[in-house]
Amino acid sequence: MRRWIVGSLCSFWVACGGGPDAVVDENDPVTSELRAREAQTTVWIQPLIGRQVEADGATRFLLSGRASRNVEDGLGFVLDDPYGELRLLSARRFALAFGTSELTNLVVGVPEFLRLSFTGGASTLFARLLTGPRLVAQPGSGLYFDGQPQTHFVDGRAVVRVLGHADRNLSRVEATFNSEVVTAQLIDPRHFSVDLTVDQFVALAGSRVRLNITGTAARSTVRRSATFDLGVRSLDLTTGDPYEVWPQATCQDHVRSCLGALPAGTGDTSACGSFLEVRACPLGVRIDQAAVDAARLRSAPALETLRNDAVALVGARSADLYGSVLADFEQVFLLEWGRGFATAAERDLYLDQRINQVFDQAYARPLDHVAAVDPLPGSFENARQVAADALLLHLANLDLTQSEWGRPLSVLTLQFRDRHLFALRELREVGPLGQESEEEWVFMTRWLDALVEINIDRRTGASTRILFEID
Repeated sequence: MRRWIVGSLCSFWVACGGGPDAVVDENDPVTSELRAREAQTTVWIQPLIGRQVEADGATRFLLSGRASRNVEDGLGFVLDDPYGELRLLSARRFALAFGTSELTNLVVGVPEFLRLSFTGGASTLFARLLTGPRLVAQPGSGLYFDGQPQTHFVDGRAVVRVLGHADRNLSRVEATFNSEVVTAQLIDPRHFSVDLTVDQFVALAGSRVRLNITGTAARSTVRRSATFDLGVRSLDLTTGDPYEVWPQATCQDHVRSCLGALPAGTGDTSACGSFLEVRACPLGVRIDQAAVDAARLRSAPALETLRNDAVALVGARSADLYGSVLADFEQVFLLEWGRGFATAAERDLYLDQRINQVFDQAYARPLDHVAAVDPLPGSFENARQVAADALLLHLANLDLTQSEWGRPLSVLTLQFRDRHLFALRELREVGPLGQESEEEWVFMTRWLDALVEINIDRRTGASTRILFEID
């Protein structure tokens, strides 16, 4: 087997002149194809896996390439399972198409194999493609990225980790894109990390949507943003058996020793290696029926609290909200069944975090679980419910990270849950009326510090206007 990668890989993974993990600037072009030659056949692969919305409305990612000979047939696969839809675009051009739900292996770097059959000569070649995330730094000041993202095994799942540093001491760091919060933390006053879930990375990859990072210092705020791509790191070809030429990774002794030395309950295994290096080592426990039953018991007090709060959240639909949350719990248990962890404490922490996400969603966006109340002409009591639902719908459509609070709705309703519930309860049950008229009722409350006024048309029972005073 012979391997070539010609041209400069700086066009995709590094800034020209930097090391293998240097940061890519937004103005760096991505033009150089990866090239390999074997058995008098050359294959070129585009370094970027392009994102596109297709005619059926679905978003797909295309890994595109070409060959020096006519391609007759082929197959993309991982561990003998088909992976990616091969499209023959012309006699010598091809692409592998992936749906957004099929990208996990490409994000974490599991080798993608491609069998190509040609017309005439050596009939079949196998390619190995190594893929991964790429960060493109956008304008900002005071915050800087330290190299390219790496995938790690954290709390039982893969994360795409971005590391960076500040030019001053920070007391806090936050990260968001659109209105979604991303896990960010300070390593020390000058260094930070941001962990994207695979789903979050897929939402960002190739979309030009920016990840916004904000650092808070004693007397100033520093910011930096980044966009992300998914791409091909290397290309290899062989005429041999790909599983013999490129055997599957096995657990390395130093990784096994490192994992064994981690303190009990440690969920972050990044100190021991990459996601694939850690995953190659056997994990001690998995999510099974006993773990699920224990998680249900731990969540029982919070469920009872939700049962009591549900009337404020959605009024007479409280039973429906409670039932929908229980159904979401079961969906979490189903999706996570069998996931492996180094320790039982790590597994239980992960399950609790997943359950808490369901709770947080129910409090922040309860109308994702139950339908909004239909307007009822002339009904004052129904108008109260319409007003409260109007506030919930308005909050769900606001990007509160750009407000005076500087945090997304899910974080605010967690930190200020009592005040959130008070505003909804006031509207649904006892809230004061504003300057009403024969044509409309005006309901008033305060959501956190914001004055809220909601106008309801008496004749239709529908909300016609909402005033939400916020900076």
